Amino acid sequence: MLLPQTWRVGLMSLGIGLNAFTIVVHTAYGFNPILPKLASHKNTLYDVVGVCFIHLMVLPAISIILQLKWLQFGLNTPYDEALLGSYVLGNLGFGAWYYALGARAPLLSTVASPIVTLLSAL
Repeated sequence: MLLPQTWRVGLMSLGIGLNAFTIVVHTAYGFNPILPKLASHKNTLYDVVGVCFIHLMVLPAISIILQLKWLQFGLNTPYDEALLGSYVLGNLGFGAWYYALGARAPLLSTVASPIVTLLSAL
């Protein structure tokens, strides 16, 4: 392990906290004002976009479960390593896209959380 246990626990806890914060804020923002604005269009496509907006919160929830697993048991299999790599690279890619669009709030879960998770897993 690259870092002492106390740092690993602290960094992973920070990553978990950022994902949990993202779930709460994203869901609250989705129900008000996003979903009412989408529903006002009276078009199925906008309904689907609204469902997708809320459904996206499954990803941080799965990330929290994986982070807890990695914190307790480490990266034991090639599957864990592949999941961690996918989590980090995928989120950093989306983080770059958000940044290019001028959206800074999503960077907590798309950049900060994956980086601290990677550091704590090394």
